[in-house]
Amino acid sequence: MLNIQIGRMPRRHSQGTSSICQLRSSRYRFTETSSIRGGGRINSEIYIDSADGSASAALYEALLARRAKIEEVYRANLEFQELPNRRASRIVEYREGTVHDTDRHEEFIDWFFDRGERLRKAINAVAEEI
Repeated sequence: MLNIQIGRMPRRHSQGTSSICQLRSSRYRFTETSSIRGGGRINSEIYIDSADGSASAALYEALLARRAKIEEVYRANLEFQELPNRRASRIVEYREGTVHDTDRHEEFIDWFFDRGERLRKAINAVAEEI
């Protein structure tokens, strides 16, 4: 079951403030995040992290081994980022956009919800195998 935490988390970037929507899952040890970041990009991601770095690495490797199936269900390519200096990793899609594009916020929100739903379906499609 997902524990939903939605809110605006102020973070200073050269491009302005970051807005983040997080969905957490204790079962899969990941956080689903959609955010408007600095650098002219927005993203939707699964951030894999737990207190046990080896458990995070094992989950990431299991998902990476099922990348083809995940991307097939997701219906697009995703970036699988190992993050070697952290105990975490991520599966992410980026697109252009900034917090200053106020006339595009509704478009971004629609994109966040669409990509979040697609990520959940893609992960659920392989969850029973992990």
